[in-house]
Formats: sequence, C-alpha cells, structure tokens
Amino acid sequence: EGDVDLLAGEETYDAHVVSSLLKMWFRELPDNILTTDLLKKIMENVDNLPDRRERVTELGRIISLLPLANYTLLRLLCAHLIRVVQNAGANKMTVRNVGIVFSATLSIPTSVFSLLLTEFDDIFWTDDSNFD
Repeated sequence: EGDVDLLAGEETYDAHVVSSLLKMWFRELPDNILTTDLLKKIMENVDNLPDRRERVTELGRIISLLPLANYTLLRLLCAHLIRVVQNAGANKMTVRNVGIVFSATLSIPTSVFSLLLTEFDDIFWTDDSNFD
C-alpha cells in the first residue's frame, strides 16, 4: 500500500527535469559522496600515479573505505550512468559528457569520475577475476 507506479499512467516525464532534480539532490548532501577525507586521499594519491592500472587499484582501495551508505550510493549511481552511456547513440551522453556533468555536481575530478565508469568492475570488485 502506498507504492506509486510512475510508469503506469499516461504522463510522460522530462528526463532533463529528473536529471536536474537528481543533480540538485547530490549537491545538497551535507558531505561529498566520497567524504571530505577520502576525496583528499584520492586527489593526493590517484592522479599522481603514472600507471592506469595502479590508479584503478588505488582508487578501488580508497573507495572500499567509504561508509556503506556512501559506497552503495556511489556504486548505484555509477552503474546507472554506465547504462546511460550505453545508450549514447540515442541520448548523446558519452562517458565524457556524463563526466562533465556529474564530476562537477559531485565535486570529483573528471579523471577520477571517468575511471569510476570505465573501470567499474575493478573498482567495485564486481568481477570474479579480482579474487584469483
């Protein structure tokens, strides 16, 4: 009781309004999704590593230190944005375009945000090969 099926009605929803609301919600959070301390560690450590594989490993290590709520929110957001990027042919939202919008919204460097999307499986440990 009380569940609302937004897709059942005849109304259509403007994707721009929905995305603007989502971005506003993220901007209004009391702290950065990565937390102030871990964002500082990421900025000090990740971008300074010359090897991409090392950057991915270090970013994954730091992300794993997030509080569970932050980790879950970041993981779900990135998974959703990957689906958005997979439809770039229709929506023009490439990794670069999504990164421009959401890295600014989340106050995360674009290079780091791009890694979150392009190296999702390694950073969030979704691939069994991480356990070899």
